[in-house]
Amino acid sequence: MRWDAHTKLDIIQEADAAFPNETGGILLGHCQKDFIHITHAIGPGPNAHHQRSTFTPDRDWQYERIDELFSGSQDTLAYLGDWHTHPQGLPCPSKTDLALLNLIAKSPESQCPAPIMCILAPDATGEWFEMLFFYDLTQGEARLHLL
Repeated sequence: MRWDAHTKLDIIQEADAAFPNETGGILLGHCQKDFIHITHAIGPGPNAHHQRSTFTPDRDWQYERIDELFSGSQDTLAYLGDWHTHPQGLPCPSKTDLALLNLIAKSPESQCPAPIMCILAPDATGEWFEMLFFYDLTQGEARLHLL
């Protein structure tokens, strides 16, 4: 797996701006067999609502960004999954996170049977660190994998 440096920086800047509340967004990039390249991170949007342990994204704004990026990509970009912060906890999926991964994996619109979820949390020094998971439904059963 590979991140573009600016993409990871964009996520960290969004996390800092929302702290101590939760925030998140969408991951786009390329996926080929066992290699994932995250090239774009879309933030929560200007009308998102942030709380300590949840957030509601500005979906209309996010969909506009996705449309802009997809239209300029000659069909090379793909939806990979979502990212969000756990500013008061650990970067491990909650029951809500697992339910979202299941919904994404089963949704024909997402075209993503193995979505990624990146969760960021602050370490003891206050620096953000991330854990990435993917939810695999391709073998007929749901399995969560740490990347």
